[in-house]
Amino acid sequence: MAELNKDDLAKSIGRGIRRVRQERGLTLKEFGDQTGLSGPFLSQLENGRAMPSIVTLHRAAEVLGTTAQALLAGDDAEPVSVVRAGEGRTFDFGDGGASVRFVMRASHRMEVTETVAQPGFEQSEFMEHVGDDMIYVLRGEVEVEIRDQKTERLSAGDAIGYPSTIPHRWRVVSDEPAEFLFVSAPATF
Repeated sequence: MAELNKDDLAKSIGRGIRRVRQERGLTLKEFGDQTGLSGPFLSQLENGRAMPSIVTLHRAAEVLGTTAQALLAGDDAEPVSVVRAGEGRTFDFGDGGASVRFVMRASHRMEVTETVAQPGFEQSEFMEHVGDDMIYVLRGEVEVEIRDQKTERLSAGDAIGYPSTIPHRWRVVSDEPAEFLFVSAPATF
């Protein structure tokens, strides 16, 4: 699998953020003002000495008019995407509790990831972004919370779809690891 170690991943993300920020003609201060992040943190981030949270990565991507996946750098722009079993860029949530494998190369229309999460893992912060999301559970049980709407418990074979503009998060509620496909349109990660 094409997994990067944490230092390499931090450097790759930092290079991607700097490249897109400079392409957009934003100074570090302007970028900080728009994201609400401090200049020193952004400097560390762009130099690969800090790892952004998923929420921070999404916020940076939104300000830069791109996706978090594009900021990971190195994605192919080929029109046909084949990702074989055991291949694909991966992203670890940081504590080993959950990881994401991109099962489709970058596309501005759709993003498909395979998530494997350990029992008890939960996405601590609500996410929201433009578009629509869909989760299809392959194994285990996942609880998806759509703020002020509903909370649904999903088992293998179950799916949920929702506007991703509504704050949402998920957690594993089974005693075994959960595995699910996460589809987002347009691509946001």
